[in-house]
Formats: sequence, structure tokens, C-alpha cells
Amino acid sequence: MVHPAAAPDRLRAVNLPGFSQEPALTGADRRALLADPGVPPGVRARGLTMLDDDMAPALGFSQTGVRRLSGISDALLRLSRVGGVPTHGDRGWGGR
Repeated sequence: MVHPAAAPDRLRAVNLPGFSQEPALTGADRRALLADPGVPPGVRARGLTMLDDDMAPALGFSQTGVRRLSGISDALLRLSRVGGVPTHGDRGWGGR
């Protein structure tokens, strides 16, 4: 988990979107290995099923979470630079 306070300048969080792409890239490498003519058909079929049916949905879920986290982190960073957001006449908790 990446906590925005742990990386106020996003130095640590900036690699998260790139890291989330790594499993997809290694999946492409695995697909290339399975295409080798020396791989038995049963192993090829099971490997492709794992890549397409098991791994793909999990990767999509992970990448969606990374995109949302990145958006939240960007918004918090913008707010920290602005210093606050106008509240259109709201006087706060006391209502004074």
C-alpha cells in the first residue's frame, strides 16, 4: 500500500503505475515461451488458459486500483500545494 503522507513529493509512488505493467509484460514473455514448438500441446493449452482466464482479470483489477490510487495521490498533492479549497461561504464547524 502506498500512503500519500509517506511520499509527499510522489517519489516513491511514481513507480507504481510502471510496476503494475510488469506482470502484463512478463505475461507476454510467457506467451512467447508457450508458442515454442517444443512445448507439449497440453502444457501450451493450460498455460494459455492461465494467462487468459486466470491472470488477465487479476491484472485488470490491479491496474484499475493503481489508476485510482494515482488519481487520489495527484488530487492530494494538488490540494497540498494550494493550501486549501474555498468553501463558498461555509464558516466551518461553529457556523459563526
